Amino acid sequence: MTGSREEERRKLADIINHWNANRLDLFEISRPTEDLEFHGVMRFYFQDRVAGNFATKCIRVSSTATTQDVIETLAEKFRPDMRMLSSPKYSLYEVHVSGEERQLDLDEKPLVVQLNWNKDDREGRFVLKNENDVLLKKSQSNDEQALNREDGENNRLAAEVYKDMPETSFTRTISNPEVVMKRRRQQKLEKRMQEFMSSDGRPDSGGTLRIYADSLKPNIPYKTILLSTRDTADFAVVEALEKYGLEKENPREYCIARQDDKSGKEAILEDLECPLQIFRDWPADRGALVFQLKKRPPDYQARKARKGDDKGVLRRDGSNSSLPPEKLPYLVELSPGRGNHYAYYAYRHHE
Repeated sequence: MTGSREEERRKLADIINHWNANRLDLFEISRPTEDLEFHGVMRFYFQDRVAGNFATKCIRVSSTATTQDVIETLAEKFRPDMRMLSSPKYSLYEVHVSGEERQLDLDEKPLVVQLNWNKDDREGRFVLKNENDVLLKKSQSNDEQALNREDGENNRLAAEVYKDMPETSFTRTISNPEVVMKRRRQQKLEKRMQEFMSSDGRPDSGGTLRIYADSLKPNIPYKTILLSTRDTADFAVVEALEKYGLEKENPREYCIARQDDKSGKEAILEDLECPLQIFRDWPADRGALVFQLKKRPPDYQARKARKGDDKGVLRRDGSNSSLPPEKLPYLVELSPGRGNHYAYYAYRHHE
């Protein structure tokens, strides 16, 4: 095996290990072979129009298996009787609780698609759908209204599968990776929050902060990261990049900028400035303060500490650092229109 091949295998193994760390043993993925092939058990749902509900099956899938291969296996598992009597056209959809859904191409690899959910730290489901019902409706009427009904039906697929088979239906089974994933995320957050608690049990040294990325991910409203008041801007950059699925990017090429909605001005935070502390010190009468993850300007020069002005700059060890004049914020006009973006962490109200 060549060096580049071995490196690729190592990276793939790291991704798989991250997946397995947040899943039950039943859904663990095997270590990749020298050919970079791996296997895992996947759960699939079937939209049964005849019975008017959803059924579910778990099958072992290879990373080399295509959507077409999986569909053929699922057709035998779900409705062997119907498969013998008719020639249905099946499609496989990837759906998410947010309502997002996508039909997989026949040459895609479902197990690889599922593993890629790791990048966005998200969960989803795969739904097998018999397209014959839709085709029958189209043959009866080809007008625009019929086509709109078909589109609307497809758009409801994600909502229907989560409504008909909610996560709580499987909380006591060993085949519910979604609930396990959420529980482990919750435990991780709770552990971090323990570091922020004061003697009276209030989170006085930490909380959540919304980070926007309008220039990088305009289709995503924002991501929420958990910070302490001593976490610096360079740490926030790393956390935000991971949240936005950009963890492979070089953090040094990115920055956190604070934007004042009231005045429409922007200032790039220095690496040792503390975003959460800055937000807490921000006067309410000055309007909303928004933090943006963005590319660091190529001509950007770090500001030097101004004597006697060290507010908002706190090192991890608790010591202060001052800023010289050339490190003072510079201003850029922005479009206003952001609302409040900060919330203290609460047990049932966090992202």
